[in-house]
Amino acid sequence: MPVLTNHDIRQVHDDGVMILRGAFSEKIAESAREQLWTGLKADPNDSSTWPDKSDIFDIELSTDIMDGVFSERTVSALDEILGEGCWTRHENFRYHPINFPTQQQSWAEGGGWHVDGNWFDHSWTNTKQALVILPLWSTIEANGGGTRVKAGSYKIAAEILKKLNGETLDYKNFANQVLERCDDFSDVFVEGQAGDLVIMHGYSLHTSAVNHSQHARLTTNSCVHLKTTPDFSEENEQPSLYEQTLNCI
Repeated sequence: MPVLTNHDIRQVHDDGVMILRGAFSEKIAESAREQLWTGLKADPNDSSTWPDKSDIFDIELSTDIMDGVFSERTVSALDEILGEGCWTRHENFRYHPINFPTQQQSWAEGGGWHVDGNWFDHSWTNTKQALVILPLWSTIEANGGGTRVKAGSYKIAAEILKKLNGETLDYKNFANQVLERCDDFSDVFVEGQAGDLVIMHGYSLHTSAVNHSQHARLTTNSCVHLKTTPDFSEENEQPSLYEQTLNCI
């Protein structure tokens, strides 16, 4: 039985981001929270011990947490997007965008908008970072600092890369070109429960929203890669959902 609903598929096509509800267990989320707070040397119940500002924190989580996130439900969803057996997970679960509460009203000019992937050059047929995944270790409510995504921005990014005709573009130039063309795109704000998994197109322009809640937003940034170059040719009679989204460019 398919994991993705028609609504999920439309979100992948239209926005480039969806949330897989109940992707992994609360036990896994709780274990991740405990390890993150220990790594931060902070007490989750005492905000006076929290770091002064939000950041991406380098804390190594135990392997059972990563294995738990890639549950049967998660694997099935990724198979439905990328093709069964056509992807591999990025063996790194140590970079954690943690968003602490603030009185700040809004982002300053620029707002931290970016496309992930500062560790490789980008191309139309790249296999790295096909999808970005963000497991939610804590519940994110409205105005709770969830990831903010420019809806459909992955299409502009793909168009930029497609016009390179096989050439590559370094991360900084790539991100700047996407930002220039997506400034007026509508925003999608991530909200969800601990145990949900954000699945986002690797080209999506995004940032963290300001956290006006009383709770820290805990998540991890990782990704999945394609095993082989995507096939955008007309001869491909069974394109994956991922290939279909980019074939529309």
